[in-house]
Amino acid sequence: MTVQSWLIFTPAQATQVVEESKSTNFKIEPRVIDGQFVANLGEPLLVAGNYVASVAVLVGTEYGPVWASTWVGSLPVRTADSDILFLPPII
Repeated sequence: MTVQSWLIFTPAQATQVVEESKSTNFKIEPRVIDGQFVANLGEPLLVAGNYVASVAVLVGTEYGPVWASTWVGSLPVRTADSDILFLPPII
């Protein structure tokens, strides 16, 4: 269980940030929300099909200077448990 703060991306925004990050050494690769219980959170932005990335890309010493002043810095942030947001890995 990892509770952390997440930037929330729509599918289009996730695609855009992946493309934009190709030109930097500081890649952002949002992960799709696919957890079966995510609807139980009652949070309209944390829904299956949207994407998230750790808010560390805005506040980290390496990534922050690259991304915080871009449109990524204006994305909504929510705190959630990764066990709820994502399906467990297939073993």
